[in-house]
Amino acid sequence: MSQLSQRSLLAVVLALVACTSTNAPSESVRTPTLSPALELAVRPPSCPGRADIERLTRRYQVQGAAKHLVPRTPSSIVWCGPGDRQVLLDKHVVGRIVDEFNALTLIDPGVVFWGCPIERRPKPTYGLFFNYPDRDVLLVTVTTSGCLFASNGHRMAFTNPRILGQVASAFQHL
Repeated sequence: MSQLSQRSLLAVVLALVACTSTNAPSESVRTPTLSPALELAVRPPSCPGRADIERLTRRYQVQGAAKHLVPRTPSSIVWCGPGDRQVLLDKHVVGRIVDEFNALTLIDPGVVFWGCPIERRPKPTYGLFFNYPDRDVLLVTVTTSGCLFASNGHRMAFTNPRILGQVASAFQHL
């Protein structure tokens, strides 16, 4: 993929990602109308601010999160992007996203040095909240600049523009 295509793809992804501060107005909220019972099962009901997502280190205690980026089989995903909260309920698409994240090579615990690109205007971090049938929720944060990290608070991996594009595409078509 050419540098221009990668930048174009990244620009599209960035247009969809990054939780903004809670003081920022929401321009687009495409959360589908859910039944009250289903809405209780899809969390969070509103997205935390950007600073809150970036500060979260240990997310919920989902069994298997120390071995896999996204353990087990979540039933839905809540995307928290720039002024946006979207819910993905299609189990087939949720499974495909889980498979993509779990196919990434995990970074060995204790490794703390990376040669990441430095960007003058760092791009935002966004959150994917994986909801499980037993009401567990796992937050995976994804950075869209520098090393393109994905982390569940226990394990971390490098993502890539292809995966970011697939995730953005899944939510863009809601």
